[in-house]
Amino acid sequence: MTRLFPIELDLSRACSISAEDLAVLSGRKDDLRFERPADASITVRMGNEMNAALASNNRLHALSQWADAHEDGQCFAPDVGYELPDASVRGTGPTWVRDEQLGALSSEEAEGFLTRPVVGLPVE
Repeated sequence: MTRLFPIELDLSRACSISAEDLAVLSGRKDDLRFERPADASITVRMGNEMNAALASNNRLHALSQWADAHEDGQCFAPDVGYELPDASVRGTGPTWVRDEQLGALSSEEAEGFLTRPVVGLPVE
């Protein structure tokens, strides 16, 4: 079976894709995940294969149980995007972020990728 994903597109010389444009593109295609490394290329990924999806689900479940017990943060599934200081936009594994950090986001910021420096807890 030929693997088609991930596909990497180097758009750095052709156009500039902002975090907002990437959020719009990502929102239109629920079955695809888009990331933008610091070099401005675009990486397109399909959903996980079954074993990887199960492992990710198990990590999210364990992290959610931990977060429920501590009651001071929120868990996010792997499809949340994070805009990093080098201008890359990446997805992570399941992540936990403190409520105080989420509360500092404006409603506009909460609609897009997490862009402020957020010390989350990626679970690998």
